[in-house]
Amino acid sequence: APVVIGGHAEYAARYPAVADWTERNSCRATAIFPLVAGAAASAPVLGVVAFDYDVDHAFTDDECAYLGALAELSAQAIDRALAYEAAE
Repeated sequence: APVVIGGHAEYAARYPAVADWTERNSCRATAIFPLVAGAAASAPVLGVVAFDYDVDHAFTDDECAYLGALAELSAQAIDRALAYEAAE
């Protein structure tokens, strides 16, 4: 499932172990999506993609849907590249 964090205070509340790191590295807000190969529940996770902001950011539902679509397309591209590479 995606992880969406709108600001440093939310980072500190949800992930206190990384709150200092995010502050030092100007990561104030982030939206993190898994790169999943396929729609099945058992589909492998190929990685993650993170969209970071250096200021607090209120993510809208439309923005999250758009970023999620980018993540899905990225996962498809990676999955196809891996299949192509395996077929060689």
